[in-house]
Amino acid sequence: MRFQRVFGEFLKAAAQPAHPLVLFLDDLQWADPSTPELLVSLLSDEDLKHLLVIGSYRDNEVREGHLLLTAIGQIREERPEAVLEISLLPLTDVLVHAFRNSMDHGIEPRAEREALGKAPQGRIAVHGGRAGNRITVRISDDGAGLRLDRLREKTSERDASDEDLANRASSSRGISTAATQSQVSGRGVGLDAVRTFMRKNGGDARVAFTGAAREGCVPFELVLDLPEDAGTVEPRPSMPPAQAFAAG
Repeated sequence: MRFQRVFGEFLKAAAQPAHPLVLFLDDLQWADPSTPELLVSLLSDEDLKHLLVIGSYRDNEVREGHLLLTAIGQIREERPEAVLEISLLPLTDVLVHAFRNSMDHGIEPRAEREALGKAPQGRIAVHGGRAGNRITVRISDDGAGLRLDRLREKTSERDASDEDLANRASSSRGISTAATQSQVSGRGVGLDAVRTFMRKNGGDARVAFTGAAREGCVPFELVLDLPEDAGTVEPRPSMPPAQAFAAG
């Protein structure tokens, strides 16, 4: 209790209209009991102004009765205008699948890479950008690329262009260009689920070629497209921004 009072007084002195403060607390699902108590103490104090507290936690690790949820509920009861919850899209699974796919089936073994004159270590590139109100993430590797010949063998898309073929086939469940399927990933398997997930959230996923074909393989990148505000909610007009607690 003494620490909470002292820390609260310190924040009151430090947080000023011309110099508001932001306090960010990450991984609150692992917080010790004193942290939720501190949050309640700070955000229940109406004299503490010009402070924004942002807390993040993994909702799949926080169950009913968790101390954090109890604390958020208590703050909401005492000062409902001070709490704003934001749910973020679970893009981690999408990115993990893309990385595993590159490592397992995209990047060649060391001996094969050296025989081709490539660096022994493979490279996975991730580029993010924004255009208007859209966010784009591009994921690629310097492996062999997509085996178009195998893809045509496994589909009936004989007249489609190479890029149309890649997008149609890779978004069909169960179609893969990998010779074998491992426990890590399958080349082409899973993009149908990725695309379905992205479209449900106002985005999309597609395959884009990045170079010319070589020995039946063409380099490509996985392009993830999302609206800028995907997975967020707009703040309530009545909510004082300086005293909000965002959790997601």
